[in-house]
Amino acid sequence: MRFRLFWHYIYGDNEKRIMKHLITGLLFIGITLVGSAQLGDVPMLDDKVAYSEVVELTGTSIEELKSRAEHYMTQADGIELSGSETSKSVGTGKNNFFAGKKHVAAGDKLKIKMVYDLIIEFKDGKYRVIMTNIKYTPHPTPDRPQPLTTKADDLKRQYDANRGKKNKRAAKQYEFFLNSERIFKERMEEIKDVMRKTVPQTTDDW
Repeated sequence: MRFRLFWHYIYGDNEKRIMKHLITGLLFIGITLVGSAQLGDVPMLDDKVAYSEVVELTGTSIEELKSRAEHYMTQADGIELSGSETSKSVGTGKNNFFAGKKHVAAGDKLKIKMVYDLIIEFKDGKYRVIMTNIKYTPHPTPDRPQPLTTKADDLKRQYDANRGKKNKRAAKQYEFFLNSERIFKERMEEIKDVMRKTVPQTTDDW
């Protein structure tokens, strides 16, 4: 009450008009902050776009972790085992998602094929999963029968430039990274589930 009386004493009959402008300004600032918060940083590892997570699995040897990881890569949908070393297994992953500008003919967003390296590194009692070397290719459409492939690293450079200029393209580009993060989290749930389990051993039971 005292604040209101003080406000009226200072601004007099202009009180309502000033309050209206003040509220409008605060709403504008709030909307701006919400819009800016939607554009986040893109994770990097060794100067490349990469999503990664380290998981502790105490008491599990490198050999056992490797066996479980490669069991996952040979059984999971959309993953093919492409390389194997003592302390690392590498797979090639493929996923689809929808993003970008709506296609006029189809009336839907563009379908994007995402190809990436899925790397699982091992140490006694823990492992690290890395999704990197990501590439995006739109599926062919009538008006774009031979779409170009874009590397995530190149897209990030464009995104950083547009984000700095508050360009509307930044939001569309960031949508690709949000989908990549979602796919990585889904893969992590699958991997964690497999890595907790003992791989069944086959026997020649005649």
